[in-house]
Amino acid sequence: MFNYSCILCESKEEWCHENLCTECLETKKLVAVYGITEINKTLKNIYVREAEPIKRRTDAILTRSKVSKEKQ
Repeated sequence: MFNYSCILCESKEEWCHENLCTECLETKKLVAVYGITEINKTLKNIYVREAEPIKRRTDAILTRSKVSKEKQ
């Protein structure tokens, strides 16, 4: 079945086979190989930030900004 937009990424750049664009079909193949649990775990580890790393990064930026202002 062909649709005009991908059900996963909502891309309308190409006709979609199995309701998925070419890129999302590649992701589907990865899920078939590694399993959805492993793919989700990897995506969360790479893309989802926890509160502590965000706080450390924000503190580092604020500290760097404060030091820069003191030098002026």
